[in-house]
Amino acid sequence: MWECNPSLPRSGGALEAAALSGCWRVTGVYGEGSCAELGHYAHCRNCPVFAQAGLEAIDRPASASALEEATLRLGVSRPAAEPAQASAVLFRLGFEWFALPTGALHEIVEGRTIHSLPHRAGSVVLGLANVHGELVVCVSLQRLLGRSVPPERSIGWRHGRLILLNWERRRLAFPVEEVGGPWRYGVAEVAARPGLDADPGGGFTRGVLRVNDCPAVMLEPDLLLAALNRMLA
Repeated sequence: MWECNPSLPRSGGALEAAALSGCWRVTGVYGEGSCAELGHYAHCRNCPVFAQAGLEAIDRPASASALEEATLRLGVSRPAAEPAQASAVLFRLGFEWFALPTGALHEIVEGRTIHSLPHRAGSVVLGLANVHGELVVCVSLQRLLGRSVPPERSIGWRHGRLILLNWERRRLAFPVEEVGGPWRYGVAEVAARPGLDADPGGGFTRGVLRVNDCPAVMLEPDLLLAALNRMLA
C-alpha cells in the first residue's frame, strides 16, 4: 500500500493511485490509523491525497439518476408569492388590534396628558394634548367604533401612544395602548368586509388583515375621518 509522503510530488501517478485506493479508509483516520503521515498532517483532511480525491469527486460527471432527481425537483412549479403592495400601521385598542394605511397617518408620539374640554364628558372628543408646542384635538377611537372605554380613562390620564392624523388641514390624534408595524401586505391579503351586523369596525371597516395569524381590523380612513369631522363641526 502506497502511503502519502510529503516528499512525494503533489500531483502525478503516485498521488492519483493513492486517491483511488482510498488510503484514508484503510490506514488513515477512517481506518486503522497506521499511516506514517498522520504525525505530520494530524488528520487525513489535511493531506494532499485526500484533497485530490475531493477534487476528483467534485469534478466527476453526474450520474443519470442524480440528473433525473434534480430535474424532477427543480421542474416543480411553485406559485409566485404576491408582492407586498401596501403598508399599514397596527395599533391596539383594549385587547383588539386595528390597522390604518400608513399614508393616513402623520406621526406617532409618546403618550401625552389629555386635558378635557367643558361639556364633552363621555363624547368622542377627549380633549386637548400638547404635541410639539401645538394643541391637538384628541378623540376616542374606541367610542367612535362602539367599544367601551375603561373608567380610568378620565381627565389627565396619560396614554401609551398618540397617533396623529393630518386630514384636510386638521390635525387630530387618538390614544392607543400599543403600536406595531408598519406591516407590508398584498391587497388580496385583506379579507372582505364582513356584514354590517358583524362588522368589527362599526361601519368603518375595509376588511380584516391577518398578521402572524392574528386578525387586525383594517379601518377605512376616509369614512373614519369624515365621521370625526362631522362630530367636530
